[in-house]
Amino acid sequence: MARVQCVQCGMENDPLAAAGYCEGCGKKLPPERSSSSVRVPGDEGYQAPDLRNRDRDERRPPRLSYHDDLDVSKGADEVAQAEQAARKNASGTLFAIAVLQLVCNSIVLLAAPGMLGGGPVGPAELAGAFVFVVAITAVFAGLGAWALYVPLPASVVGLICYVGLVLLDVAFAPEQIGKGIILKIVFIVALVQAIVAANKARQLRAARASERRRDEDEDRW
Repeated sequence: MARVQCVQCGMENDPLAAAGYCEGCGKKLPPERSSSSVRVPGDEGYQAPDLRNRDRDERRPPRLSYHDDLDVSKGADEVAQAEQAARKNASGTLFAIAVLQLVCNSIVLLAAPGMLGGGPVGPAELAGAFVFVVAITAVFAGLGAWALYVPLPASVVGLICYVGLVLLDVAFAPEQIGKGIILKIVFIVALVQAIVAANKARQLRAARASERRRDEDEDRW
């Protein structure tokens, strides 16, 4: 049986007879190994491993390949384009409603105020009607500004307000239900399309975020 040399005093020992401890100095003997085994402290030519960069390498996040970088960039561009289109669609429709409400109703108030109530309109009634028109314009303009940042809720609120405004016109002037009906339908359809586009953009962002979290979890494990 091969003898084991003590790394402390250099004495050779029989590992079985010495029960794992040096008979010369009493220190614990290294495990028995062949000549091809890894060297231990005290052996000739022993080199301590360099552990200075071990923790840094373990904490380093996995590097993305060139193709992974392209996929991430492509996904981010797709989300950004969808969100930009949704904001443009929603805000453009709401701003158009605000402008037309102000222009068309102002023309009616100034040129033919009698059309509002079917008879003569006094200065107080005319002023009240004009304040109402300005308030409606401000509501849709505010919704348009809101849609520049969050198009989905702005489009939903805008659709509710516009449909309510159309129903209000029908209730107070049923004889004029056909006036501007095509334009009203166009605005309602445009608002519905804005809602659909904004919802798709939100779903796309959520899907991309879910994929990114899943990839990070896979890399972590």
